Amino acid sequence: MAYSVIFGKPMNEVPAEIKRRLSTSLVEIGEVCKTIPTTSIFWASMKQSGLVLDIGAWRFEYKLDIPRKRIVVVDYRELRS
Repeated sequence: MAYSVIFGKPMNEVPAEIKRRLSTSLVEIGEVCKTIPTTSIFWASMKQSGLVLDIGAWRFEYKLDIPRKRIVVVDYRELRS
């Protein structure tokens, strides 16, 4: 079963192209996750970890909801130089 991607809050100010790239990247991450054996130590680490994905000038924080097979974007912000 593939992982679904869930956005925890609206991202109205995020440009459409960035949202598209984010969705594509998270779907790819989900595809990789489904190939990792359930006995892997990776999963123990993921239960404890928050994850970050930078796309362009934006940073997205997400978590893996392992039992529900979901990738949940929990926060985001525009990176300032």
